[in-house]
Amino acid sequence: MFEAHFNTIEDFQSLEQPAHSWTKTYYRRHELGFQTLRIWFARGQRRTKGIGIERKIFVYIEYQDKQENNRYCCLEVVDGLSVVEVLDLATKANLSLGGVD
Repeated sequence: MFEAHFNTIEDFQSLEQPAHSWTKTYYRRHELGFQTLRIWFARGQRRTKGIGIERKIFVYIEYQDKQENNRYCCLEVVDGLSVVEVLDLATKANLSLGGVD
């Protein structure tokens, strides 16, 4: 008989090495509030003074507040970050203000 014991959620998740992609939807837990987060990415553009239109990737985070109302937070991805880095930032986002602390 064989039993597997995992000490942390990371131990369990490392058994399957998913390919990270900008087109997938991810589920994580917020580091401070422990809310379940639904995270996805969207390409878009932002108009800026002097530069014109910039193409960007935006991160959308869906979660429930303490009253179990659905809430959303949108973050702009800084150029050069990987999907894994952006997912890590999303788990630390200041959800009440819609941004990162």
